[in-house]
Amino acid sequence: FIHILMGIIYDGTGDYNNAFIAYRNALNIYEGSYKDLFKFKVPEQLKHDLVRTADQSGIYDERDRFKNKFKIEYTRPTEGQSQAVVLWNNGLGPIKDEWGINFSIIYTGNGWVSFVNADYGMTFPFYIGDRNLNGLTWIKVVFPKYVERPLLYTSGTISYNNKTIKLGKVEDINAISFKVLEERMLLEFAKSLGRVALKQAAAAQVSKDNEGLGMALSLLASATESADTRNWQTLPHSIYYTRVFVNPDADNEMTLNLTDVHGKVVKHKFKVKSKQKGTVIFPINTMAALPFQMKGYQVNQ
Repeated sequence: FIHILMGIIYDGTGDYNNAFIAYRNALNIYEGSYKDLFKFKVPEQLKHDLVRTADQSGIYDERDRFKNKFKIEYTRPTEGQSQAVVLWNNGLGPIKDEWGINFSIIYTGNGWVSFVNADYGMTFPFYIGDRNLNGLTWIKVVFPKYVERPLLYTSGTISYNNKTIKLGKVEDINAISFKVLEERMLLEFAKSLGRVALKQAAAAQVSKDNEGLGMALSLLASATESADTRNWQTLPHSIYYTRVFVNPDADNEMTLNLTDVHGKVVKHKFKVKSKQKGTVIFPINTMAALPFQMKGYQVNQ
């Protein structure tokens, strides 16, 4: 999305060559990693912006190549025509929660122990040196996880001048968050297990001198064990955009049509004050989400 945003900014200043480069960089990502990781399709508006900026930059071979590739009917915009770029931030990104699993502790000798969970097929060796876990045979470790805040609205369109223009998805922050955490999970396991092991080793060392205090520290270590659940909770679930050519120097009335999960269409009218030969970026935020489960209870937003 950042490349599309760069393209929109260059586009709005009339720097069509750099806008084309930014849009093409975005296309490479959508056709590469985004397609492989998230099954993401190239946004429809991006295809049109690529063809248009290639034409306005005088790169006609690229214009024709993308026209044929995407099967686009293209007409050069009227000179001096104004544009409104509508950015729709839909829903809210996931919230970080925590979950815990039990590990058996296998003493393998020479200062090494293995944390084993047979149900998940996990084994993590850990070096504790000469520190004593005081015969501890299992521990509970907590890890971070994401909880999705499901979208209330599943699609959106813009109505203007008897035309309906679809808002195309350009970023799925929800999916990216889950993927990033999944790729970090082995590191999170290792960090959490190491943290718990050091806490319990410290409690075992105290137990040598004061068994009651050592037991209290061990219980305190277990009770205070928690995962890092900090995250930015106001990011949108997904981002969409489209471009509308509008009348210059006028209050252009548009309608945002939002379709929810039940098929109901909610309409919101708004006006975009355009500039002569300019581009107006018009952001729309809908922060509604369906109820979701977190820490054993239902959350309604």
